[in-house]
Amino acid sequence: RSIAFGAFMGSANSIMVNCALIEISLSPFFALAFGILFLISGAAVGFQAAHEPDGGQANRTILTCFALLTTSSGVVAFLLERDWSHGLTPRGKVPLYGLLGVSLAFSINFSAFELVGKLQQCVCDSTTPLVRNEWQGRLIALFS
Repeated sequence: RSIAFGAFMGSANSIMVNCALIEISLSPFFALAFGILFLISGAAVGFQAAHEPDGGQANRTILTCFALLTTSSGVVAFLLERDWSHGLTPRGKVPLYGLLGVSLAFSINFSAFELVGKLQQCVCDSTTPLVRNEWQGRLIALFS
């Protein structure tokens, strides 16, 4: 069951990332919307990193790096809109799209785990968190 759910979530994540990258490149509205959402998401991850317990220095470092990555992707989303990126060569655009893809995948996974964790707290009587160990959190961040 877990493997099937993981495969479904990975496939859904891939489809969402690909569709979002296409929309960012074709539509000024979506480039602006994703840019703003990346900036907000980066601030939210940074806020969570700042409020990480003192013992979680490694987690704080990982979350801070992803917060910076997501925030920088907000700026890049504005640059990659089709009408605004005439001066960029394809060789210059590919790394920027790669950065956006990584940030999108991380944001989707981060949000999904936060939502599932909150849902689990509301629905289940168990107080066991979804991510129980520090290494599980690092693994999720790494493979996002």
